[in-house]
Amino acid sequence: MKDKPDILIIGVASLGNTGQRSMVSCCIEQINKIFPNGSFDIFSYDAKMDKKRFKYPNIAIHDHFFTRISRLRFGFVFLLFVFIVQSFRIFLWKLFKSNFVLNDFLKKYLECDIVIDLSGDSITDDYGWTVTMMQLYGLLVGTLFGKPTVVCAQSLGPFRTKILGLNITEKFAKLVFKKVSLITVREEITKNYCDSLELKVPVILTSDLAFLLQPTGTERITEICLAEGITMKETPILGFSPSTLICSYSNFGSNGKGKYQEYIKLCADFITYAIEKFNINIILIPYVIAIDVDDRLICDEIVSSLQEENKKYVKVIKGTYTPKELKGITSICNIFIGCRMHSTVASISLSIPTLSIAYSNKTMGVIAKPFGEEFIVDIREKTSEEFLGELITKFEYLWNNRDSLKMKIIQKVKFVREKSLENINLIIELLGSRGK
Repeated sequence: MKDKPDILIIGVASLGNTGQRSMVSCCIEQINKIFPNGSFDIFSYDAKMDKKRFKYPNIAIHDHFFTRISRLRFGFVFLLFVFIVQSFRIFLWKLFKSNFVLNDFLKKYLECDIVIDLSGDSITDDYGWTVTMMQLYGLLVGTLFGKPTVVCAQSLGPFRTKILGLNITEKFAKLVFKKVSLITVREEITKNYCDSLELKVPVILTSDLAFLLQPTGTERITEICLAEGITMKETPILGFSPSTLICSYSNFGSNGKGKYQEYIKLCADFITYAIEKFNINIILIPYVIAIDVDDRLICDEIVSSLQEENKKYVKVIKGTYTPKELKGITSICNIFIGCRMHSTVASISLSIPTLSIAYSNKTMGVIAKPFGEEFIVDIREKTSEEFLGELITKFEYLWNNRDSLKMKIIQKVKFVREKSLENINLIIELLGSRGK
């Protein structure tokens, strides 16, 4: 087994997304326990900011080769051209065994001992088929260099983009997945979907890596609360993580702007109800502060929509914090509602009664399946009235049964964490076989 493995992490959109940063941090932290002298290279689409967020001596962050293409209006045309050029470079390298034909992007693949994709849920047509193709090509490059390539703890698919009647994303996904060394998935929906594709490669059901994340210590939590003006009173605290994205999956309005405004109103109405009925304090916790999304803005809009007398009960977290620190803030909450899935992974792994607002299969599989349907409200295909009604009903159930539900969660969290650790054990096995 190689004592100092070089590990390449791909699929990272931005470490300003606390969910993605949680997965990356947990992966690196756990591998470091076995290989303390290992080194990590990370390809990011937000490298400039991520280099400031993620400063460690054994970690280097690089701008992804596809970053500029992903922002072009007709990016798919350039994407196809880049696929051809990059693949031709690899062909020339295999033919002449000369590194001169490789650019810096490809050299990182050549130099590494293993490729780990931690894109979470980006290998799907839900975010556009060009995103799917870019993520899959990153995996394909690893296999073309003969590197152990792992799709780690993900939600995959669906693939449904058809051109001239041919499902091109599904075809490409099957081609790539059959070449990788290992696929681990974090929920049964993806496992069943992969089985239906007949991939003939190990597809192992594990759990999300972020369940392994530990919160920051009590002293640091106190410092943050002091800085944010949060006082630890006897009054119970509801943690709430809004999302700028989630309303687009609802039936709240006729267009994007209408859905967004209705979502703001709905959040304000629910907070008003919670304050007036339960005399509860609210902490709004932004989980994404990235290149083109800042959840602090939607938090501020929600507060602005409240009646003046209720604003004093609500605090918005303004600073930028690590996943461990945000989990530490979450730990002071008595109950939690999250529209960002990884905010609810953080809360429920702390055994806090949690409502996870689902907009895709990932939340149904990661939260509902292991913990129960009572912890889920699905926003899809609901009007604002239907959604608010279900949210209030389930919140009251969680509030009235919070002590017994806490015990139920405690019993399940240990198993989920063990499944999460399986991802790391499988990676370590691959690294071990690589070094023989």
